[in-house]
Amino acid sequence: MAYPKNQRGALMALAASAGLWAWQNRDKISTWVKQQKSQMAQRQQPSMQQPSGSYTGSTRRFDEPSTTGSRPDVVLGDSGRDI
Repeated sequence: MAYPKNQRGALMALAASAGLWAWQNRDKISTWVKQQKSQMAQRQQPSMQQPSGSYTGSTRRFDEPSTTGSRPDVVLGDSGRDI
């Protein structure tokens, strides 16, 4: 068996063999892709209607006081900004 003399030749041989395998198995691959697409579509439909998790939709600025209390690890300078 002849081995490639450099890394580029080895990569080209690997790409060629992967392409040949994919061409021979294109029907299996297309069926698998269709199945994956339909499964993803089924998973996404219910989550579009109702958000999951603890998302409340509210936002606040970083410099506003938090509802859980002050952060003792933040030191404020003379300008009122974090240092």
